[in-house]
Amino acid sequence: MDDSESTAVNAFRYLMTLFPRPVDDINLDLDESNQSERIFEALAIDQCELLTIRRKNKMSKSELIRILKITKIKRTINFYVDLESGFPYENDLLLPPKIQFARGQTHDTIFQLKSNLIAAWNCKLSEVTPNDFIDFVMRWYNSDDISFQMLFLHWREGTGELDLETVLPLDTHEYDEKRRERYVR
Repeated sequence: MDDSESTAVNAFRYLMTLFPRPVDDINLDLDESNQSERIFEALAIDQCELLTIRRKNKMSKSELIRILKITKIKRTINFYVDLESGFPYENDLLLPPKIQFARGQTHDTIFQLKSNLIAAWNCKLSEVTPNDFIDFVMRWYNSDDISFQMLFLHWREGTGELDLETVLPLDTHEYDEKRRERYVR
């Protein structure tokens, strides 16, 4: 057909009628704004295990909020897109247990997230500094968040040797059941 979007929707609906199975992975490689919302609405996908979003242009907060409200992502969301500043964290917005950024993350983005695992690849030192890691750990350690498990930060350029003196204020120690609940990993 002339309209590739309609063709894809019809093909998807046909296959889902033949083989009614849950959708596990969704990979969106987008060219234009709001294209992702149209795809989700047209395909009537209300949940998935993994969502990967790729786009050359920035993605707006409002578009991302609408996607996350349309579809429940059970396991992981991967961003290969620069997000508009100020990640759209809202109390009623359910985020998946694992969030990964390939680019476009900032200190504010990471600090606003509530997820079990947050991974940020190719950080820029101008946006996320090693000291932000310490700030993040201290904020989490002094909170009542019992679901958080891991923050992974990777910088695209070297930061020099890691100075272990910088983590001494964190009072690192072996896991002690008396200091943290046994259900916290």
